[in-house]
Amino acid sequence: MRMLLLILALLFASCNKKVNLSQEELADYVKAVEAARAERVTELRKPEGWLSVIDLHWLSDGVNTIGAAEDNKIIFPRIETETIGAYQLQGGEVFFGKVEGVQVSSEGKEYMGGVVDVSYPPTVVNHKSLYWYIIKRGEKYGIRLKDTLADQRLQFKGIPYCDINPTYKVTAKVTVPEKEETVSITNVIGNVNDFPVAAELTFTLNGKEHTIVALDEGTENYFVILGDATNGAATYGGGRFLYPKKPSEGKTTTILDFNLLQNPPCAFSDFATCPLPPEKNVLDVELLVGERKTH
Repeated sequence: MRMLLLILALLFASCNKKVNLSQEELADYVKAVEAARAERVTELRKPEGWLSVIDLHWLSDGVNTIGAAEDNKIIFPRIETETIGAYQLQGGEVFFGKVEGVQVSSEGKEYMGGVVDVSYPPTVVNHKSLYWYIIKRGEKYGIRLKDTLADQRLQFKGIPYCDINPTYKVTAKVTVPEKEETVSITNVIGNVNDFPVAAELTFTLNGKEHTIVALDEGTENYFVILGDATNGAATYGGGRFLYPKKPSEGKTTTILDFNLLQNPPCAFSDFATCPLPPEKNVLDVELLVGERKTH
């Protein structure tokens, strides 16, 4: 391990003169990235994480019954409850009613149903090992169904990664738009929506300057949907995600560590509706760092 770190330090120093890490600093950096990766896998493996997603059922207008029986509009697996209840979609409003005597909960309490709030965060409903909630994509409403006993969750072997390379950790200038700007983002099912630009991030990588846009999801981090020349070959074809921290008050820079690039949920589930990188965020460089294509 000690010899490997020494070789890496020499290699990275030769790639980018701005990176001048001692062997100890490099070891600390590698540990930090590996810790972030371990936390990421832990999140995926949670009972209600993305590995538990087993289906996405789009609602049709009118009554949509759910349960195990074949005469339901929407059939749920792994349970014996013939009919749990029904979702009614009418005039852009979703209403849920459950069958009397069937145990349905939300946040650990009995869930009686009613008008469903489709804003974020969603109302998560539970019956036995199944969890689900309503999503809205364009004019469509759907049930995202999760199973804590899903095979892909229980048999998950981990994420393949590129080698850690500190030269792909750079400082970016943060420019917040003076007036509202939006960026059009298409998702994998073809919906196009305009999102407010939280900031433009300008950085230099391998001697070339780039500017990308970041979104705000209401946390202490920005949300960046990024594409690069490795997508579709070594890395996931639909781009990857990055979550750089917002600058503290009075600061105008942030750190972009591309070693922390993450695959979107669509890399782990056929039932996700991931956003694709906007044109401005598709870089003509190879970012052979972070998470690789999953199998």
